[in-house]
Amino acid sequence: MGSYSNKWSTPGLYSITLPANYTNLVINCWGGGGAGGTAAQDGLATGGGGGGAFSSITDPDMRDRIDYDLHIYVGAGGTSAGVNGVVSYVWYYNADTGLISCSAAGGTGVARNGTSGGAGGASGSGVGTTKYSGGNGGGASQGFNSGGGGGGAGTGGNGTNAFGGYGGNGRSLGGGDGADGIETPGTGNNGGVSGGGGSGAMDSDPSSDGYIGGEGGAGAIEISYTYSTLSMQINIGDTWKTVTSAKINIGDVWKDITAAKINIGDTWK
Repeated sequence: MGSYSNKWSTPGLYSITLPANYTNLVINCWGGGGAGGTAAQDGLATGGGGGGAFSSITDPDMRDRIDYDLHIYVGAGGTSAGVNGVVSYVWYYNADTGLISCSAAGGTGVARNGTSGGAGGASGSGVGTTKYSGGNGGGASQGFNSGGGGGGAGTGGNGTNAFGGYGGNGRSLGGGDGADGIETPGTGNNGGVSGGGGSGAMDSDPSSDGYIGGEGGAGAIEISYTYSTLSMQINIGDTWKTVTSAKINIGDVWKDITAAKINIGDTWK
């Protein structure tokens, strides 16, 4: 048996083609983290963004697919005040439309001059058999610190909520850490990749345009599967061709062959 595993953590569109004889397909999704709030008021500190959610599914039912292509969208983290993290998802096509196999919601961003933390991405908004919510961002403590970002969820459970200016921890297997808040005027810190929430900012100059909050960490998609390494040769036009997958018709249904034997001297090899 062979195996495949890859993780995409740069926002954008991707695609892969599954082998016809794949097994044990696992899809993991992390939503993007929410942005911390921009501080544009003298002496104001803002709240941190929420962490992204996590969803996972094993061997999703895709019997109605028209091909073996999986399409992947990695959601971005929030990049400015009030911008939420973006959902990450994987889909395939049947004869009529695209169907989502797995998805995870992004965390909530904090509005300009908002002092409360953003909510973590909700598990209930995702698609999967295992789902966890992102941690909530922390509220600002005026005169002391901006709010930390919520932790991204992961296979270990929900992301940790930020505690005031302390960013929440991401969970095991990829959940991004929320960014810590800041204690002196300036821009917020960015959340970790795989859904960490960005921290809030602090302002001290009434003549400036303020300071932007930290960006949320990008989401991510991870796909793994195993496949048969069956290999045999067939002669076509006096040329031997290697065959790595094959089908056999049983009762008018074509079945994938993942292993084969041949009888040599009354012994099956």
